[in-house]
Amino acid sequence: MSHLPRVSIIRYTRDGEKLVAVAAKQSLSRKGFHYQWEKMGWDEVDVWIRETWKRGHFSPWEHSVYTWTVEGCSRVCSHQLVRHRIASYTQLSLRYARLGFDSKCVDHLLKSGRGSFNVGGVETVIELTGNRAIIRSGDSSAELVVVRDGLAKLVSLDASPDEVNGALVLSVLYDASDEAGDPLPGDVYRVEGLFKRPCRLIDFVYPPSFNVKEDVLARYIVETSRAMRLYRYMLSRGVRGEDARMVIPMGVQTKLVVTMNARELVTSFLPLRMCTRAQWEIRSVAWLLWRELMKIHPRLFRYAGPRCVFAENSVREEPIGVKEIVSGVPLRMEVCPEGVPARAVAGCVLSAINLVEKLGAGKMIEEK
Repeated sequence: MSHLPRVSIIRYTRDGEKLVAVAAKQSLSRKGFHYQWEKMGWDEVDVWIRETWKRGHFSPWEHSVYTWTVEGCSRVCSHQLVRHRIASYTQLSLRYARLGFDSKCVDHLLKSGRGSFNVGGVETVIELTGNRAIIRSGDSSAELVVVRDGLAKLVSLDASPDEVNGALVLSVLYDASDEAGDPLPGDVYRVEGLFKRPCRLIDFVYPPSFNVKEDVLARYIVETSRAMRLYRYMLSRGVRGEDARMVIPMGVQTKLVVTMNARELVTSFLPLRMCTRAQWEIRSVAWLLWRELMKIHPRLFRYAGPRCVFAENSVREEPIGVKEIVSGVPLRMEVCPEGVPARAVAGCVLSAINLVEKLGAGKMIEEK
């Protein structure tokens, strides 16, 4: 029932590896940039990239710039991300973007008479047959009877806010009403509103820690649904979006376009956020980003990693990367910056990898 953000590179300097290497050589050579660019082969690119690591000479890395997207992360995650100041950000604005529903999707569901949505593997189904509407999630359910003009009266309700299935059934009813209070038999709802839950344009992130405490996850679903109902009510009463957004919980999904240079990535963002001490969501973003960067510029990012990798490379003659760390290569440092003894570093890094893979990322390290 957890949620994994999606990360993808959308623009980068295609020859960024060579650009870094030539720029590094420019600091020592009297010959011009274009001369070096034409003469430098890929073996020499490798040599100069390693040299920048060995000497801590990262200013040439600033010339290789990457633009990437993060979609489906929470505002908790994005607030941490934007603390990396040597970067540019464009984020979904809750001042101008209204969190609502897709009217075309609602129309389609009303015509088909059926809709469903999935939260962490738990499916909720909504069916409209004749004059009856049924909401089911596991052993929880609600039954409504259509009375007139697209309105439906709640006949029966078997749903507990302390159980995930029950919370999901209740979330459908919250979406169909702007009234305060918990649903009770006799309450009236808009029929089209019953189908808005599977059409929600933006939803909430469910942390892995909630999975082991289902009553917590259930309450989270219920309370976020209540908050969204209050948000829509405020908008309907003429409250501006910039003010109505005050009631939206920080778990709401958002999306960003980010531009960072390679130096900021390898010396700040990746070391800090790939570490097991980082919050699970931004840690997932960092590992997913590292995997994408390895696909396009492996020469640059093969030595990048959590703080332990960066710290180890500061005391080695030749740099190593994540693959060497998890394979158990003997380390020079006695303890990592987070206080983990050298003998336990490989297991610590593996635990970070395992969490991201468990959330559905697939293999983080390719085996050759």
